[in-house]
Formats: sequence, structure tokens, C-alpha cells
Amino acid sequence: MICSHKHRFIFIKTKKTASTTLEIGLAKLTGPEDIVTPIYSDGSKIKEGSIERPGQNYRLKLSEHGLRDFFSLAYNRHAKQKFGNHDSASRVRSLLGQELWDAYFTFTVVRNPFDQVVSMYFWDNRHKSEQERPSVFEWMVEKPWQINQTWQLCSSDGSWLLDDYIRLEHLEEDTTRIVQRLGLSEDAVGLITGQSMKTSQRPRSAKYQELLDERSKALIEILCHNEIEKFGYSF
Repeated sequence: MICSHKHRFIFIKTKKTASTTLEIGLAKLTGPEDIVTPIYSDGSKIKEGSIERPGQNYRLKLSEHGLRDFFSLAYNRHAKQKFGNHDSASRVRSLLGQELWDAYFTFTVVRNPFDQVVSMYFWDNRHKSEQERPSVFEWMVEKPWQINQTWQLCSSDGSWLLDDYIRLEHLEEDTTRIVQRLGLSEDAVGLITGQSMKTSQRPRSAKYQELLDERSKALIEILCHNEIEKFGYSF
């Protein structure tokens, strides 16, 4: 998650959408007072040399600590974390306040949910051999909360919360639109989109059209109908 006071934007980080790549690029544009959450909180491996700036200003200020927080501060020798890597839009809005939220431009990156679910499946089963992994449908039934995480992170009370959305399938086009909206230089598009930063757990040959059976497709259509309807995604 990034909150840039310098450029007046808030970036919500979704899952399995190349959001780490965008987050690292956006972090290069931030100033010393901006909020940038750490990259490593999900245990991902980041390609060497890709991180030029660590997290900053994401912990509680001393004045925000309660009594229990001070015990934690004394024990851990650092302030308690206030903002998390994949905080939901509603939580970030609550922490920053409605006035600031309304004043800043808010956005995130989304992905075709059929493709996103397959990437989530391989990520969640990355420590299992091919023989140990359940089928995609079995995994979905066991962990249905993994399926529509974009909606969970970016909505509240049945409505989308953000001002704009970068579609991964139209990465450069949509990023260009947002860069123009923020009044940034054209060079910022390449800086933000950059190159893929995470090591992928998904085989290059793993096409969602081949991995998802009719049951899996139907379940995604039900659970991700909000993403499918808003962004026009299809199988």
C-alpha cells in the first residue's frame, strides 16, 4: 500500500495482479513523508536489485501508541505496524480519514479472475509437489475466500471504493491514463510498469483455459461476478 502526499494518490495492493511491480515503481516517485508498506510481508522472493527503497512511515507514531503498544515497543524495539501490505481500501480509508481519502486519487490493479485464480492456486500450493497438489476445483472448494480477493480488498457495503483501476491485460494503456491524471511525466509509465519483480510459482505453460473445468469456471463466475461485470472479463 502506498499513500503519497507528494502526488496525492493512494495505491491499494491487490493479490496476484503484478501489484508488487507497480508498487516498487510507484515507491520510486514518493517523497520522505509518504507511506510505503514493506515488500516482504507476504514472504515472496523479489528479484535481486529490484528494490531501491524500503518501507517507510507505515508504523504507528509514538503519540498513537496505547499502553499495550508501549509494552510491544519496549520488547520488539520498534513501533507497531499501522499499515499492512495488503490492507483493504476500507481499512486504509478508516486509518487515513474520510477527508484525506476523498481528496486523494485512489487506484489499484485488477486481473481477469479466471487467470488470477490459477496464479493464486499455484502460489498457495507452491510447497507441494505436482502429486500432492489438489485439483484447482478441490482447492477452490476448500478455500473459497481466496477466489474473489480483489472484490474483498477494494469494496465496502456492496460498492467499489476506488477512483480508477489498472487492468493487468491493458497495463501500459491504463497506467498511462493514471499517470496523466496525476500530472506525472510520461517517463513515469515505464518506471511504474517496469519489469516483473517476483519469481513466479506458476509454470509458463499453465493456461487457465486448460486448467479450469466447467465446475471451476462456474464457481468463479459466481464468486467473481462483480469483477466480471465491472471490467468486462470473460473466460
